[in-house]
Amino acid sequence: MRNITPHSLEILHSRVSYARDFVSFTKEDAAALHAAKPYLAPLVPSVVDAVYTKLFEFSITAESFIPRQTGYTGEAPTSLSELTLDHPQIRFRKDFLTGYIVKLVTMDYSDFGSWEYLDKVGRVHTDVKDSGFKHRAKKPGLRVDYVHCALLLGSLFLSRRWRIQTQCSYQVSWKIFLFLLSWNTLKSTKIRNLL
Repeated sequence: MRNITPHSLEILHSRVSYARDFVSFTKEDAAALHAAKPYLAPLVPSVVDAVYTKLFEFSITAESFIPRQTGYTGEAPTSLSELTLDHPQIRFRKDFLTGYIVKLVTMDYSDFGSWEYLDKVGRVHTDVKDSGFKHRAKKPGLRVDYVHCALLLGSLFLSRRWRIQTQCSYQVSWKIFLFLLSWNTLKSTKIRNLL
């Protein structure tokens, strides 16, 4: 048994090592993820729409999309009834998620800078004052409760549609891809407190 302490997970190198070992993420997995890019790329718009469609099914998750997003200058929705996949603010948010997903299937996982980037994405979603992103400096942190992340990722993973389209070795890539999407949850205070 490996000894992993909550304190050790405060150190990025230790946290990366733990996460990679826990899910058995190898160079071969990174290669499979990169090789799956041509097959996953056409799914990105559907995945992004599926994420927002699922989040809009419940008021507790949908409410977080009403306030104006940092960097968005257009008209923000004022009520849940205005939330649609085509609302300009939601399209703005979908563009961010699309860019993040593309980065996940193209980044160099042997470069520690990739893990630093993922850590910053995680930090920005855990209500910290300084995520490390220059564009987020002096802006309030974003709080995403772990329970909603876990449920969303579980919903995507269990979706029959995605399982059918990701057979064989690409199913492995999809599992790793979902792990990487959930990277920010490892930085969550609630998760650290459970350990």
